[in-house]
Amino acid sequence: MINEAANRYSRGLFALGKERERLIDFKETLEEFWQVLEENEDLRNVVFHQRILPKEKKRVMEKIFTDELNQDVLNFLYILIEKRREYHLKSIINEFKQLVDQEEKILDVEVTSAVELNEKLKEKLQAKLDQILDYNIRIFNVVDQSIIAGLKIKVGDYIIDGSLLYDLKRLQQKIESIPVSKLGVN
Repeated sequence: MINEAANRYSRGLFALGKERERLIDFKETLEEFWQVLEENEDLRNVVFHQRILPKEKKRVMEKIFTDELNQDVLNFLYILIEKRREYHLKSIINEFKQLVDQEEKILDVEVTSAVELNEKLKEKLQAKLDQILDYNIRIFNVVDQSIIAGLKIKVGDYIIDGSLLYDLKRLQQKIESIPVSKLGVN
């Protein structure tokens, strides 16, 4: 279910960012803000506490972030606090990031390998995927030794499984589907 408040606010910020040609800046600013929030329990407690008045929350935010965050993003956060929508912040940020990635044609690709991919291989894979998909690809490497060798590539809901484990499982299924009488075993 789509959070209507998150959808509305993320689209509002997106429109402002696009108008000012600062989408990437807004996105990076929101990511920085969220990281600070996640790392600082006291700040998190202030921002999300229901009994702290919006003006107090805004005062704390102003002290901490006036020189650190883009003013448009900070004003946006003030609006969320004033309207008591700070509880939707994570959803708003996630939806905003998705909107920006769509606009900028950025696509996240999860590449699973048995060992960590070196930078040269990541760059080659990224260049090939950029060319095939006509997107700016961001590769996230996940190490899973159980795949033995090869790669498993996940783009959205699509998975391309070129792992040795997958090949072995397919071979096992083929062998298991052969009737015993065909194997020459009585």
